[in-house]
Amino acid sequence: MKGIGWEFLFVAVDDPARIAFTGMPPNERQESAVQFLHDVVAYYASLDMRIKHVLTDNGSAFRFKLFRAACTRHGIVQKFTRTYRLQANGKAERFIQSTPREWAYGWIYQNSAQRTQALLRMRNET
Repeated sequence: MKGIGWEFLFVAVDDPARIAFTGMPPNERQESAVQFLHDVVAYYASLDMRIKHVLTDNGSAFRFKLFRAACTRHGIVQKFTRTYRLQANGKAERFIQSTPREWAYGWIYQNSAQRTQALLRMRNET
């Protein structure tokens, strides 16, 4: 069936404030991860927050030099979660569990674009 495929959700959660930021990139490639990082930095800067460290999973989008270089440009130290230790990234994991229930599966959408717009509205309401 044409048009069926995967959609991706990137999540950033500030540890002390628990303020989340999400993005729906077109893929899980390094370039998308770097763009998300730039968006995250800009979003938190708009809240007068500076990112010092970022904890990512071990996905290929985050492991290679393009993402690492973007972190360095922003003065961010990158750290990785330990394999099979989801509790190390617990706030993001919890957000990832609840977001689909409240947003993606909580309503009926006619298409992916409509679902993406709903996420943007939800993100702007918080």
